[in-house]
Amino acid sequence: MGQEREQSREMNDIEEINKKAIKKWHYYALGDEPDEEGQNTIIDKEEEMYFRGDEPTEQEDEWHVELCTISPRGHLIPREIWRTLHIKYFVPLTRWGTGVMGRACEVFPHPDQWTFENSPGNKPLDQIGVNEIYRTLIARKREAPNCMKNWDRRLGIEIPWRAIGENLTRGLGTNRDTSSWFKNILHRALYLKGKGGQNTACSACHQENEDWIHLWKCPVWTPTWRVIIEDFNELLPPIQGIKRVRMSPEFIYLGLIDIEFTPHVLPIGLSLLHSILWKFMIIELYKLSQIEHYRINANEVARRALRRYTTRIRAKLRRAQIEHTRSTQQGYEHNNNLLNKKLHPVAQINADCTEIIWHPVVHRWLALAGAEEHDTIKPNFTPEW
Repeated sequence: MGQEREQSREMNDIEEINKKAIKKWHYYALGDEPDEEGQNTIIDKEEEMYFRGDEPTEQEDEWHVELCTISPRGHLIPREIWRTLHIKYFVPLTRWGTGVMGRACEVFPHPDQWTFENSPGNKPLDQIGVNEIYRTLIARKREAPNCMKNWDRRLGIEIPWRAIGENLTRGLGTNRDTSSWFKNILHRALYLKGKGGQNTACSACHQENEDWIHLWKCPVWTPTWRVIIEDFNELLPPIQGIKRVRMSPEFIYLGLIDIEFTPHVLPIGLSLLHSILWKFMIIELYKLSQIEHYRINANEVARRALRRYTTRIRAKLRRAQIEHTRSTQQGYEHNNNLLNKKLHPVAQINADCTEIIWHPVVHRWLALAGAEEHDTIKPNFTPEW
């Protein structure tokens, strides 16, 4: 098993080297002098002479080139035959993946300039597979869910739905962390007494009608959101001097930032905290509807959300430790680059997978919530949070 794994790793290394080599070298076809009308002679693909440029010579506009042959699959194979050539004979080629389509002026469509409408990720043509073709074909037949239509209509901005979905499917949390926000807020299924034109006072503040227009600015939750927004702005650098996170329904409900520019979603690490905070807020609203004379404690909601958030990040540390131990036993290199990319800017896991390095702002949150130890900050459960 060890030998097979080593061979597989060597093959992967060779493939990676080949890919880098393909990207590094610039391939061309040998061209002729243009005729009087400025047209080049059309040559059959199999009769073309191909080469790749290496480096310029001492003569102006002359390069060292290596001749190549073309395989039946359209791949260029170096022949180790070197020549010098003037750049006026260089004819650019259009590539399809690692193969050659032909001269750039004669082939259509160019893979980098065309794609399928509604293709996931807008991939170039040479990277589109069966999955992208299937999604493209059924996209016109599928209608957007009602919740998406409602949010688009009510907020009046271009909402990055795909990015929101990626934060859910590829994020740091589990269904226990995100399902409450997903079902009740994103799908607008949260029961509010004032929906549908009824005039019913908010259960939390008893001041205004309890509906979606009021919920995001309810005075019971506003202090908590303002603290979160202030700290998020410390974590996210401003754009053109403008703070990226604003007290708005776009942020409170969907976690959208950069509303003044092109709306974006929160980074994965902060998006998880946003979802968890909504989870505990919804729990409080449910208790309020079931228990007579129950009073909401917004500070306790924030503390419980932060403690749960810390648990999820620690779970990622434990997973990284297991992967690090496995890599040591099996003899391959392990790194935390992908995980740290998801954790940015909240925290980083060191190379040895021994500790979480928190951002100072986040460390202060967790210290106040009693989730992490701090040299100068002690747990504080007073209304300061």
